[in-house]
Amino acid sequence: MVWKGSTVNKLLEENLLGNRKLNEVEWFDVKVKPTKVYIVTFNLNIDGKVIPSYKIGYTETKDVLKNRFKEEIKSGAFTEVELKAVKTFSSLVEAKKVEKTLFEMILNEFGGYTLKDGSTRFHNFYTKQQPKGITEMRKLNLQEIAKAKTLLENA
Repeated sequence: MVWKGSTVNKLLEENLLGNRKLNEVEWFDVKVKPTKVYIVTFNLNIDGKVIPSYKIGYTETKDVLKNRFKEEIKSGAFTEVELKAVKTFSSLVEAKKVEKTLFEMILNEFGGYTLKDGSTRFHNFYTKQQPKGITEMRKLNLQEIAKAKTLLENA
C-alpha cells in the first residue's frame, strides 16, 4: 500500500502501523522536486535578549536566506544571518532523511533540551516567545556547526 506523509502520520498517531516507527515506514515522493538542507547562523532577538544561534533545516525555495527567513529578518527577530552550508537533494524525502540524520548526530554527541518527562529534543534552549514556524534552533556552538557541515557535505 502507498500513503502520503500526512496519512502516514495519522496512521502512526492512531497506532495502525503496529510496532513500526516513522523511520521504518518506506517514504517516497510522487513529484521529485529539488530540496535544500541548510545550516544557518543568526542572532535571535527574543525575550529581550540576543541569543547567538544556529538552525539546520530544509527548504524547497531557491534562495534560503531571501525566501526561507524573509519574515524573521524583516521583523528583526533574526540579525546577522549567515548561510554556513547548503546542499541540494533530488527530493523532499531525501532532504528530510539527511536533516533527521544531522539532528540525531548532533543530539547524540552534544545533547539537547530535556523535557520534564525525560525525553530530549534537538533544540538546546527554551524561549518564552517562539518565532512562528521556526523550531529546532540551538545556541551557537562552532564545534556543532563544524560537525554538521561535515555530515552534510558527506551526505
